[in-house]
Amino acid sequence: MNQILFIPNRQNYEKNKTKKKRQYPIYIFSFFSFITFMVLSFQIYAYNNENQSNDNILIESVASKTSNLEDEIMPVIKEENTENEEMAQNNDTEEEKAQYKASNGTNYEVIGILNIPSLGIEYPILSSTSTELLKISLTKYHGANPNEVGNMVVLGHNYQNGQFFSNLHKIKKKDIIKITDLQGTTLNYEVYDFKVIDPYDNSGTSQLTNGKTEITLITCYNNGTERFMVKARAK
Repeated sequence: MNQILFIPNRQNYEKNKTKKKRQYPIYIFSFFSFITFMVLSFQIYAYNNENQSNDNILIESVASKTSNLEDEIMPVIKEENTENEEMAQNNDTEEEKAQYKASNGTNYEVIGILNIPSLGIEYPILSSTSTELLKISLTKYHGANPNEVGNMVVLGHNYQNGQFFSNLHKIKKKDIIKITDLQGTTLNYEVYDFKVIDPYDNSGTSQLTNGKTEITLITCYNNGTERFMVKARAK
């Protein structure tokens, strides 16, 4: 007859029972060690994934800014607490403006006209700067108003087709730049310096002119990787 139920020897049974009781703590310790290991592994994996995600976001952000750099000609301004700077800021709020009707039929606020006879450049100067306004005409970026003490910074696109400041790089020292303000007064500014600068070089925005009336013209250069800057002073 097949024996389904096996009853062990009593003495051996007690020995085996005691041996199993001694092994229970080892099993429990092993079990909790395994659980702890799994939890720590999951936390490390989650931490690494989070850091990798943050790194990807940062890289995408930098790449986005870099891709737009060639289209951007506005330098970074470092503010200066000077008497001329305060004067320029006050003038910004009080300047008179006229209207310029562009080819798209929209009217834009104008503060003067810039003319460089030697290069055949003549455009209205819009009162403020933005990516859209730079497509319309020259724009005032910073500083004094036309023909006033200080440094008026004017920006213009370089489309390499003769429009706006496309030919600005052909300028020479002692060339004359004419600025006509809204009162009809025209001052002649003589070019005393021009150079290629880094896109983040903000030296041209300084208002330290020793009481002189100056203008600074800036445009893109070398396929947008650099800037071409012209400095001129009223005669």
